[in-house]
Amino acid sequence: MLHCPFCEAELTLARVPATGTAPVFCEACFNPSIVDARPAGPVISPVPGVMDSRMVAKPDSLAAALFDAVRQSIDDMPLLPEISRRVLLLLRDPEISMRAVGEVVGEDPVVAAKVLRVANSAMYGGLSEISELGAACARLGMTTVANVVQTAANGQLYITSNKEFKAQMERLQRHSVVTAHCASEIARSIADPRADVAFAAALLHRIGAIPVIDAVTSARKEPLSRLRENTGLLNEMLAAYSPLMGLMVVQRWNLPTDIMAATYFSALPDAEPSPDGAVLAHTIALASAIASASGFPALEHMEESMLMAHPSSQFLGLGDVKIATIRVDLEDRVAPLLDAAA
Repeated sequence: MLHCPFCEAELTLARVPATGTAPVFCEACFNPSIVDARPAGPVISPVPGVMDSRMVAKPDSLAAALFDAVRQSIDDMPLLPEISRRVLLLLRDPEISMRAVGEVVGEDPVVAAKVLRVANSAMYGGLSEISELGAACARLGMTTVANVVQTAANGQLYITSNKEFKAQMERLQRHSVVTAHCASEIARSIADPRADVAFAAALLHRIGAIPVIDAVTSARKEPLSRLRENTGLLNEMLAAYSPLMGLMVVQRWNLPTDIMAATYFSALPDAEPSPDGAVLAHTIALASAIASASGFPALEHMEESMLMAHPSSQFLGLGDVKIATIRVDLEDRVAPLLDAAA
C-alpha cells in the first residue's frame, strides 16, 4: 500500500513498476510523486524540484477552481480507443507478426480505411492502387501501420463543442502528431530501439491540455469563465498544468509505466530520475521543439535559432546536421499521418 508523500492519501495504482521508477499522480492533492521499485518494496517520494500543488491551488484561487473543474472533465473524457491500446501491447511482443497487427486493424472499419488511404498516398503509394488491408499493411510495414492506427484512433480525443476553441484543439492535435513523428525519427537517429514507444508517448504528451480546455469552455462562472477571453493567461495555465493533468489522464487509462513517465517528464526531462527515461523524455521534448519551429506549434512558435541551443539537443548529442535531416520535407512526410488524424 502506497501513500502520497504530500497528503498521506492512499494511492490505488493499477501499475507499479517491477523495476526502475515511474511517476504517480495523487488525485486527492493534485501532486506528482515518484515510485521507485526496490527489492524490499516500492518507495515513494516527491518529484525533485516540483512545487507542492497546494501552494498555488489555495482556496478561491484560479488554480484551485481549475483543478476542481478538471476532475469532472477527465471523468467525462473518452477512454483511449481500444484499438490503440491493443496495438501498443502488440508492439511490445517481440514475436508479433504483421498478420496479427492486420487482424486488429481490420476490426475497426474507420481505422482500416485510413490505413488503406495512407498506403495509397503520395508518400507511400506504389505502382498500383491497393484495396486490400493485408497488402496495405505489407506496403507500409509494421511500424508505420502502428503509427497510423494510433494517430487515427486518438483523433477522436481532440474534439470540442466550443467553436471558439476548435482551432486550438486542431492545433494541439497537429502538434502532437508531428511531435510523434519527430520523436520516432530522433530515436532512430540516436539508435534508441524504442522508436515505437517514443511515437506513442509523444502522441500523448499534450493530452493534459484537453481536460483543461474542456474545463474552461464548460465553465459558467468566474474565475474560469474569464480565461475564455484571456488567451495569454489560458496559455500560461496550459503550460503550467497540462503535464500534471496529462499524468492524471494516462494513469486513469492504465498505460504502461514508460509511456506514463514520458508523458509527464517530457515537459521537465531533467527531473526524470531514470537514465533511460531521461533519454525518452528529452527525445519528446526536442521533438516538440522541432515541431513548433517547423510551423506546428502547440501554444507558441519556437524560433529555429533556438533549436541548437535547446537543452534536449545537447543532452541527446544531436548536432545541426541531424536536426536538419529530421526537418527535411517534414511537412510532406507527416501529411499522411495528419490526414489519418482528421
